[in-house]
Amino acid sequence: MTDPIDYAAAQIAGWIKRANPEETDELERMSPTLSLLFNNLLTTGLILLIAYLADNLLSTAVMLAVFALCRIMLKGFHLKSMTLCVIVTSCFVCLVSIIPVTPLGMTVLTPICILLLFFRSSASIPVKILFGMLMTVNMILLYPPVFLGFAAQTLTLISRRG
Repeated sequence: MTDPIDYAAAQIAGWIKRANPEETDELERMSPTLSLLFNNLLTTGLILLIAYLADNLLSTAVMLAVFALCRIMLKGFHLKSMTLCVIVTSCFVCLVSIIPVTPLGMTVLTPICILLLFFRSSASIPVKILFGMLMTVNMILLYPPVFLGFAAQTLTLISRRG
C-alpha cells in the first residue's frame, strides 16, 4: 500500500513537472522533497493545533523546537511510513510535553539522557559534545520544555533491535 503522503507528493510533483517541464527538477528528486515538506508541515501543524487546543502552546512549541533540532542533528529511530511518522510523532510530542517534571527529576534524568546520547547516537563526536553541554546547561537552568525535548529525542535513540 502506498503511503498517502508519498502518493500526494508524487501527484503534485507530476502536476508541477507537466506544468513546466523545462524549469523543474526530475520527479525522482521532487517527490521525496515534497514528501518531507508535507511530513514536517503536517507534524508541526498538528502538534501546534493540539497544543493550542490544550492551552499548552508555548511550552509545547519550545519542546518541539528542541526536539526537532536534536532530531536533525542526533539522528534516531525512524518509521517507515511518512503518515505513520506524522501520527506517532504528533502523539509522542503532545503527550511528552504535558509530563510534569520536577527539578530533581530533571537533575537525575539528564545524565542518563547524556549517556544515551553518547552511546546510542550516530552523530559526530563534536555534535554529541555540543548537545551534551547544552543538556548540562539546562540541568542548571531547569527549564522543563527544553529538558523534555532533549529527553524525548534521546528516547528515539533506543531502537527495537537493541
